Amino acid sequence: MHLSEDDIRTKIVYEWLKDCPITPNEIKIEFTIKIRLGRGIKLINSRADILVTNSKGDNLIIIEVKKPSHNLHQDDRFQALSYARALAEGGIAPFTILTNGIDTLIFDSISGEEISGSVVQSTHKYIKNQFRVTGDVIGAYSEALNYLVSVSEDNLLEFCKGQSEFRMSLLKSDDLFSGKKYIPQTYVDRIRAKKELDNKLFFDEETWDLLLVTGPPQHGKTSFVCNMIDTYHSNNIPSLFYPAISLKEGLLNALVDDFQWSFNSNFSIIQIAQRLNSILERRNQHLVIVIDGWNEMFDTPLRLNEECMRLNSKRIKIVISSTSASLERMLYDSAGNLEFVGSIVKLTKEQIRKLCSEPLQNTKKIGILQIGKFNSEEINEAKSKYGKAFNVQYEDGGNLPHDPFYLRLAAEQYTNGIIPAFANRSSLIHNSILSKGSRSRIEELELLRGLIALSEVLYKYDSPIKLVSMPQLFNSDNLGRWCEAAILQELKNEISTEVDFYYTHDRDYSIAILYKEWHNLFQESTSTSRIIQELHEAIKTEAGRTALQWFLSCPDYFEHLKVVFSILSKDLNKDLVRFTKQPILNQVKLNNKLDFEWLEIYLTEFIGIDQDQPLENSEISELIYAYVTSIDRVKNKSSFEFWITALLKYDTSLEDLGPEECYMAQIFECEIEGYTIYDTSNLDIELLERLVLHSDEEVASKSALYLAYTAPYGFLENLIEYRKKLLDSGRDYESILNCACDRIIYYLDDYYYGNFCKGVLIEAEIGDEDIEEEYFYLKSIAIPIINAYCNNGIGRFLFYLLNEIRIKMEINDDIDLENSNQLKFDF
Repeated sequence: MHLSEDDIRTKIVYEWLKDCPITPNEIKIEFTIKIRLGRGIKLINSRADILVTNSKGDNLIIIEVKKPSHNLHQDDRFQALSYARALAEGGIAPFTILTNGIDTLIFDSISGEEISGSVVQSTHKYIKNQFRVTGDVIGAYSEALNYLVSVSEDNLLEFCKGQSEFRMSLLKSDDLFSGKKYIPQTYVDRIRAKKELDNKLFFDEETWDLLLVTGPPQHGKTSFVCNMIDTYHSNNIPSLFYPAISLKEGLLNALVDDFQWSFNSNFSIIQIAQRLNSILERRNQHLVIVIDGWNEMFDTPLRLNEECMRLNSKRIKIVISSTSASLERMLYDSAGNLEFVGSIVKLTKEQIRKLCSEPLQNTKKIGILQIGKFNSEEINEAKSKYGKAFNVQYEDGGNLPHDPFYLRLAAEQYTNGIIPAFANRSSLIHNSILSKGSRSRIEELELLRGLIALSEVLYKYDSPIKLVSMPQLFNSDNLGRWCEAAILQELKNEISTEVDFYYTHDRDYSIAILYKEWHNLFQESTSTSRIIQELHEAIKTEAGRTALQWFLSCPDYFEHLKVVFSILSKDLNKDLVRFTKQPILNQVKLNNKLDFEWLEIYLTEFIGIDQDQPLENSEISELIYAYVTSIDRVKNKSSFEFWITALLKYDTSLEDLGPEECYMAQIFECEIEGYTIYDTSNLDIELLERLVLHSDEEVASKSALYLAYTAPYGFLENLIEYRKKLLDSGRDYESILNCACDRIIYYLDDYYYGNFCKGVLIEAEIGDEDIEEEYFYLKSIAIPIINAYCNNGIGRFLFYLLNEIRIKMEINDDIDLENSNQLKFDF
C-alpha cells in the first residue's frame, strides 16, 4: 500500500495522538509558524506538520512528517528543530519528532540531540520541569531564526518588512492630518525618478552599489524613498530603512541592533554581512539599505562614508538621501579630500558645487538621483490627489509653489475650500504649526512660547539637542503631545534621547521669524554693523545657517535679501557675500515675477574690482548666471548681451561641467554640443560671432569655443573670415581660435573614426552617397583652411581626413589631395 506524506500525518500520527491523553483541540495540523522578525510577530512561509500543545496553550511537541519513500537525513532534522525552536507564541516546544512512518526519531529541541528509544522517559529534565526548556535557549532560537530566514526569501522579506515598518513609523501614516511626511494615499509618483532608480540599481548594463538621492529641502525625498521601500517589498525585494538622524551610534551598530532584536544573538557586523551575503547569494537577490536624511547627521556625517565602505558588497545596495545644499559638508573630509560616497558615485568637485545650488542636467554616468519640484504632470496628479483627499479646489494661475511641502500645507489649510492662487510660504508654515498644535491640544500661547524657547537653544547650540537640555517649559507630559503633533520628534538611542523639529522648514521658520524676527531686523533703517553682526552669529551653527538660507531664499522676504546683499557688497565680506549667493539663485528660480535689476549694480562693482574680490570667478559667474536668467532678452536686449559677455569672461562651467551642464546651455535652454551639419541650437549664434571679435581675449576665445561646440561646420565655414578680421585688427588670432580649432578636431575625429562607438567612416561602405556628399561639402570649406593653416593642427588634420575619406570610399576627385602643393593656390 502506497502512503503519502498526508496519509502518514492524518491516518497514522494524528490517530496515534488521539489515543494518547491529548484532546483534538490540542492537536494542530499544518500549523503556520509565527516567529518574531524585526519588531513584530510575523507569519512566515513555513508550516509545521503537527503542533501539540497543552490546555494552557504551551507548546509541547513539534512533529515533522515525511513520506515513507523519503530517507530521513540531517536537513530534515534541522528543519524540524528550527520549527520547534522558533515558535513566537507558546514558547519553544521541548520535543521534536521526525518520522516517515517507518523510522521515527525524537530530539531534544534545545540541544538538538537525539533521544534514544521510542519514548521519552518521565525522568527527562523537561518533563520534570513541567515541559519548560533549559539550556542555551537563546542560541537555539537564534540558530533557528537564521535557518528559517535563510531557507526562504519570504522570511527574509518579512524580517525586512518588520524592520522598515518600525523604522518608518515616525515618518509614515494613513492619517491625512497626522503631519507625517509620508502619506501613501496622497503620494505623487515620481515616475521618471523611480525608473532611473530601478535602472541604476538593477537593470543598467553597469549598475551602482550606492546611489545618492538629492534635492532641495522638503521637496519629497523622504516620501520618495519611503514609497520605494513599500514598492520594493511588494515586489519581493528585501529592503531595510534607517532615518539618518537616528543613527547616533552609526549605521553598523543600528544593523547589529536590529538583528540582535530579531534573532536574540550577539552577531558582529562581519557575521551579519557574511550571513546576508550567503542568503542573498543563494537566492540570487539583492538587499537594499536606505538611509534617509544624511544632512540631519550634524555631528558625525562623515562616519557614514566609512561604514558604507565596510558594507560595500555586490549583493548589498545602499541608497542615501540628502539635501543638495549640504553635500559639501558630507562628501569632503576636513582636508578637502573627496570621501568614499562622493568617489563611488563618481562626482567631481565642480558637479558637487553646482549640485549645491541647482540640479545637474545629465546624471547618466554618475550615481545620483535628483528629486526637485513637481513637473507639470506631477503638479496635476498632486492637485487631483490632494483635491480628493482634502476636498479642495485650486485657483488657476498665480505663484502657488510647486514644492510638494507647500502644496500639501495649502491643501491641509484650505480643506473643504478653495486654495488661492497666491500662497505666502510663511503663512502656510505658521498656520500649519498652529493647526498641528491645536489637534494635539497645545494652546497657541504655549505653542509659541515653546517654539521660541526651543529655537533659541537650537540656534545657539545646534540641533538636535539632548532631552536634558530642553527648555524648562517642556516636560515628559507635554513633549509627547508635541511629538504626536509632528512638530517635534524624539530620537532615542542607547546613550540618550535627543529632540529636534520634525520638519526642517518648521525649524527654519521658528528660528527666523518667531525667535530672531529677521523680517523686522533686516531693514534699511537697521545699522550696517548690527546686520553684519547678526549674520556672523547666524552662520555659526548649522541650524542658524539653514534658517538664514531659508529666510533669504523665501520670496516673502525678497526685499530683506536686497538689504542684506547691498550691505555685504559694500563691506566685501567674503564669507557672507558667498553665503548670500545661494539665496539669490533660489530667489531667481522660485519667482520670475520679481525684479532683479538691483543685482546689476553690485555685480558691476564686483567685475570692476581688480584685487581682493569678495568672490572667486566661478562664484561671480554663478551670480551673473542668476541675474541673466531674470532678464527679458527681448525687452532688454542690450543688458542681456552685456551680461552674457561678462559671463563668458568669468565662467568656467563649460570646462568644469561639460556642454550639458554649462550656464550657456541653461540660459538658452539648448544642447551646446552639435552633431549635425546644420545648426539647430537655440544658442544666439549671431551674438557669439560678434563676440569672437571682442576686445577681451578671454571673451573672444570662449565665444569661438562655444561656436565650435554648437555649430562645428558653421564655425569651419567662417574660420578664415574670423582669422582675417582678427589679423586686420592686430589681434593674436591663434590664442583666440586655437581652443575652438582643437574642439573641431576632436569632434570630426569622433564623428568619422569614433571613440566609444565606431565612427561613420569605419562602418561606411564604398559607394555610400551620404559620405560622398559630406566629403565634397567638407572639402569646400576645408581647402581654404588647409591653405591658411598648412603648418597648424587644424590644417594638417583636415588634409589627412579628406585624403582618408577619398581613398577609403574610392571617391573620384579631380584634385589630388596627396600632393599638398596643389592646395597652395590663391583663393
